[in-house]
Amino acid sequence: MALSMPRPSARADDSIAYKYENYREEDGRITVVTESGSVNEDVAAYGHIQLSGTIDAVAGATPTGRPAPPGSDQVPLTEIFSRRKAWNGDYSEQFPELQH
Repeated sequence: MALSMPRPSARADDSIAYKYENYREEDGRITVVTESGSVNEDVAAYGHIQLSGTIDAVAGATPTGRPAPPGSDQVPLTEIFSRRKAWNGDYSEQFPELQH
């Protein structure tokens, strides 16, 4: 059975990682929150699987590009909100040395 075969010595480390990031611009104008994670795992004798994902959200106000009204230094702003998700998976396998 492949799962009980000894693993080669030059393999990646099994790992689980989680990251949380929170950025807030001055006066709370823009806020960005990102969460991401990954899992790396050796499978069977020569396989390796890597899964990762990221969810992020951007919210706040941003200038529209129009000039400020006469008598004001405040340019017009528009509210924004964006939530994005990204997922990725990879499987790789090392082949044992082939003999002639």
